[in-house]
Amino acid sequence: MIVLLLASDESKQVRVGVVPITHTPPTDSNGGIEVPKAVRRNLGLDDAPQWVIFDELNRFVWPGYDLRPVPGHAGSYAYGMLPQDLYDTIVLGVLARNRANKLSLLDRD
Repeated sequence: MIVLLLASDESKQVRVGVVPITHTPPTDSNGGIEVPKAVRRNLGLDDAPQWVIFDELNRFVWPGYDLRPVPGHAGSYAYGMLPQDLYDTIVLGVLARNRANKLSLLDRD
């Protein structure tokens, strides 16, 4: 998952909006982007092809109940930073899907 939004709600809890990373390619060529192999390696992900999906934005209080810490780093949920150009491409892709009414907003709390 990639955090795109970060906000504090009235109860002072940190809420995030994240897009998923999956091994399943998007069904629509505009629905996501493959994560480059070098980026997957840098983040400690496996070598199998993976995609960021632009059609889904999951919202929840950080950290979500289904998140697991990075192996060997108790309390840390961040695998690393994306290159700025990839992050920008993801943001633009999600915004485009939203404008096309093809973005699902899912509350995961």
